[in-house]
Amino acid sequence: MNILYFIADQFKTYNSSRWRVSSQAKLLREHAHHFTNVNTFILSVAHWQRQTTIGISHCAWADVIVLQRTAINLGLKHIRLWRDAGKVIVLDYDDDYFRIPNDNTAYQFWGEGRRKNGSKIIPHPIEQLKEGISIVDAVSAPSKLLLKDAKLDHGARDIRYIPNFIDLDLMPEPNTNTNSNNEKILFVWGGSMSHVRSWKYSGILEATREILKHRDNVEFRIFGDGRIMEMIDRVIDHNHKHMVKFLPYVPYYQWGRTLQQNGDVGLAPLAGQYDCRRSNIKTIEYKCLGMPFVASKSTSYLPDLQDKNTDGEIFIDQGDTDKLNRYNAQGWTVALNKVIDNFENYKKEALKMVPYYRDKYGLNPTNAKHVVDCYRTLILKKKGYKKLSW
Repeated sequence: MNILYFIADQFKTYNSSRWRVSSQAKLLREHAHHFTNVNTFILSVAHWQRQTTIGISHCAWADVIVLQRTAINLGLKHIRLWRDAGKVIVLDYDDDYFRIPNDNTAYQFWGEGRRKNGSKIIPHPIEQLKEGISIVDAVSAPSKLLLKDAKLDHGARDIRYIPNFIDLDLMPEPNTNTNSNNEKILFVWGGSMSHVRSWKYSGILEATREILKHRDNVEFRIFGDGRIMEMIDRVIDHNHKHMVKFLPYVPYYQWGRTLQQNGDVGLAPLAGQYDCRRSNIKTIEYKCLGMPFVASKSTSYLPDLQDKNTDGEIFIDQGDTDKLNRYNAQGWTVALNKVIDNFENYKKEALKMVPYYRDKYGLNPTNAKHVVDCYRTLILKKKGYKKLSW
């Protein structure tokens, strides 16, 4: 089986492509040989859109072509061309472009339908994406809600749930310090430019203010989006500003160690239907580093709620888990205080579960088989369920 991936991210913003493409390709390269013959290759989306010589030659080579959120402009024409040539085309995305909020930096493109220079895109990108969803062989995503939308609302022919798998080569070993000597407890959050509403409407912003007002043994560290820091800055007392630190975005290959060195307790606030369609990247990272965490109780984190042990974790009730339509500052405040008062116990429980989580979410034969089975079934379906030679 030959699988060709086209990645959409640039190197500076490689986080999504790392999870959805690079880790998956590495998973198959290292572990699929246990039960089948799989070859993978990764190209920039530019080779797909322009149908360069190298792009065409690799499309001809591939049995499965995986497009990372690339179903607009000439890409639609190329989908039809290669589908008609017998290739299985899979569109993979991990964001709800149909509900993208106006404070998201991608709103100009997906919401307004305008390029960076302000010119209008015709047809609107959302209309093009809908068409792409309806003509590919399948849509894959790490969110079951995204897949449900694709099937029921956008006419997807087939849907495949492929969760995110973590490349543990990029993650350090857990920090086993339990802060039993009354050192400061570090709350940490890092994110891209799409989490303003997560902080504004979950209740964590107000909870942060209350914690800083009554606790002197804590510190909050915010990575990536400066707007989150600005929001915190506006609501907390001037005397507490030294207890919140903003640190710039770090590249993906440094994030695991940065997270480990700057956090004791992870934060994962969400709010609204857009957030409910995110994947559980943050909680996977926290679990694999042995970090206790506090998160919104959302469908996004359903895999975490189904885990066999959640004693190192607290999930905040914000209403319907598919909508997160309830503001719950009190719940967040109570939870943060609870972790502070019982940090050593939460840390021990989190550390105890690290081997289980690293196996569940890591690159291993079990997870490789799940991915291979998804693609193999699509090939069989396309070929009329004739037997494959591999």
